[in-house]
Amino acid sequence: MLALIALLGSLGAVIVPKLNAVGKNTSQTAEHVVNSHSQKNLRDDIDEIKRLVIGVDNRMNGVEQSHGYLARDILGIRQEIGQIRQTERDQWDAIESTASRNRRNQSDLGGHE
Repeated sequence: MLALIALLGSLGAVIVPKLNAVGKNTSQTAEHVVNSHSQKNLRDDIDEIKRLVIGVDNRMNGVEQSHGYLARDILGIRQEIGQIRQTERDQWDAIESTASRNRRNQSDLGGHE
């Protein structure tokens, strides 16, 4: 009987501090979840942050879509500028070719007279 009482006493000496530690950890966890530095609890804070993140994500999707439209517009403008430059080069080539022919014709006419 004394052995049983001694065993229970030694188990109590081991178990009671463990239970106290669990209780202390639970209190600390509750403090963090209740979030005593504000009027909201942690869940409400997380829900608000989640709503904000979803809102930012939606706006970013809009920005990405606008960026795609702008990229296509810029590509179109670059293509148009390229076409204008090619037309100008073709016109200058035609002018130079005509001027060259005129010079040859003038020199041919001048040599026969």
